[in-house]
Amino acid sequence: LKTLLAYVLLEEKSYLKAIEIATAQMQFFSSKKIAFGALLAWYISAAATAGNKTDSYCIEICEKAVKICENAQNNNHYFKILFQELLANTYLKLNDKENAKMYCELALQSAISNQLLYLQVRLNKLKAAIARECLAQQPDKEKYNYAQQIIKMYNKTIDLAKKLGLKIFVKKIAKELTS
Repeated sequence: LKTLLAYVLLEEKSYLKAIEIATAQMQFFSSKKIAFGALLAWYISAAATAGNKTDSYCIEICEKAVKICENAQNNNHYFKILFQELLANTYLKLNDKENAKMYCELALQSAISNQLLYLQVRLNKLKAAIARECLAQQPDKEKYNYAQQIIKMYNKTIDLAKKLGLKIFVKKIAKELTS
């Protein structure tokens, strides 16, 4: 329940309190060797850290967590993808588009290979957003074709979201596409 409270505090943007509770839960779950609980608490802590504008610490947490998720004993694809998505978002926020793109691609590849459709929707949307941020850097003669590729990315994401019945997500993506 405390981990759920940390998540609620994260959603309510009470980042410091979320970090405090998530850190305590992480220590508890780690001492009991409950990998899922520790990873969940660690993810909440990393997300709250990013929300609290301490991006370098968020990156540090996420990179360590990805390595732990890759550990043969844990091998937790879902959390690995979530941490990579958080890394991509954090790097994008820092205007490091290359690292954002790399982590987004890694996460998307894992989501596709593990047939995690909801995460594919989120990651395809993020991939399109990263590409959109890179549009200004394209040479003028390539901007039109690049913009067309971004539109295709958004449309692919909308199609997948429709298949999953994610109406609110479809509206958000369509709004992002038209803005």
